[in-house]
Amino acid sequence: MFFSKNKYTSRFFLGSAFVVAISGCNNQSSSDAPLISENVGTSASTNNTNTEKKINIATQISGNGEVIPASLMASPNEKYNFSLATATGYSIDHVTGCNGMLKGSTYIINKVKNDCTITASFLPSTYTISSVKVEQGNIKPAITKVTHGKSHSFMITPNEGYQIRTINGCFGILKGNSFTIKNVVEECKLNVEFERKSYLINTLINEDNNFGVISPASAKVKHGENISFKITPQNGFEVANVSGCNGMLTGNTYTVNNLTEACAITTEFKPIGRLMISFDDAYAESWWERAQPIFDLYNMKAIYYVNADTVIQRDQKHYIDSLFAQGNIIGHHSCSHQFARTYKGDYIKQEIQRCIDFYKDYNLKHFAYPYGWGTESITKELSQIFSTVRLFSVNWNGPSTRAGSAMSIDGLERPSWEIVWKLLDRARAEGLTIHLATHDVILDCQLAQNAWAICQSELKNILEYADNLGLLLGPPKSWLK
Repeated sequence: MFFSKNKYTSRFFLGSAFVVAISGCNNQSSSDAPLISENVGTSASTNNTNTEKKINIATQISGNGEVIPASLMASPNEKYNFSLATATGYSIDHVTGCNGMLKGSTYIINKVKNDCTITASFLPSTYTISSVKVEQGNIKPAITKVTHGKSHSFMITPNEGYQIRTINGCFGILKGNSFTIKNVVEECKLNVEFERKSYLINTLINEDNNFGVISPASAKVKHGENISFKITPQNGFEVANVSGCNGMLTGNTYTVNNLTEACAITTEFKPIGRLMISFDDAYAESWWERAQPIFDLYNMKAIYYVNADTVIQRDQKHYIDSLFAQGNIIGHHSCSHQFARTYKGDYIKQEIQRCIDFYKDYNLKHFAYPYGWGTESITKELSQIFSTVRLFSVNWNGPSTRAGSAMSIDGLERPSWEIVWKLLDRARAEGLTIHLATHDVILDCQLAQNAWAICQSELKNILEYADNLGLLLGPPKSWLK
């Protein structure tokens, strides 16, 4: 509507029609002519003002938010926009009234006709927290809605043999298997990565039984996997027992299958047991011809304690040379086979040093008493010269198992072969070293029963029995050095 007024004329425009009136100061027409109206079907009096009607738009709010403007005096059929503002942590729940429409955060009213009220509701915001599905574990709940500022916990359960590796996508705190997100202010997606558990296997060897190694010394193994350990005993020892981790010993390999927890493997070693055989005196020809072929069958070395004077007298040193060349030990047995306990004179000088040149090519380190024993003082002196000093026993009631002693297997002193087999059995079971001694080797077993000798077949039976038991055959390497 446009309004124009001067001293004389007043014009009121409404749409495309207008009225013209001429009047004086006291509202009297200057003529008696009637009022003229264009495009209007009715006449108008001079006091018609045609005022526009205003419509009241009010707002009603619940929750933390506001509608801008809060109220409005609107013109009919006009379009009006109202903005909705939310407090932090709140969202628009719903808006109704005045035939409006919500678009984003703007409430649009087209052609308002009557007084009306916009009703707006604001509620605390909720955020969706979801999780990425994985095969190695479980997350509960998989998806949830959390109100702004609140906290929520997720239970993360790895499958058997797995553990939580990393958690990303949402900021929270992991305690045990519970992952808590505090003061939630936005949506997020929980991504949990799992990994297979690893377990440490340690190996233990008792300090008093430290006669070998186990490799690897320790290992990290993933859940459900298998691992093998190689057990290597020192020379002359074997595995006595291996336990731990539900493993299984095959030969010297200990295998653990399907590991499910940390554990330790304990290994014990024991001596294998050993058989040594020695010969005394000067039966060099029979040793070479009847003993050495039997020892060769088992790759076994023997010990030959030699009386130098007798060998020289019999011109048999070449047999001793051959025995030594085969790797056997040549030991000192006194020059002339004298009994040390009753010897008159300087035993060391006359029976040891006098013939020492005979042994100069044999790496001489070992001595055996003729008749089996000597005196304490002579033994002390001999121990300064030799690595070992061998005694000799014929008492099978309590056979000696000391490395420095030998049991007689001569037919003259041996009660029966059964007692020898039992001694060898004991050596294998307890890891003992058994030293058997004899003198001559002959062919006739019947004759050997009543002599300081054994027959060739008896010697073979001893080696075969010991070999079947698994005994080590021959002196240890320390004797050969």
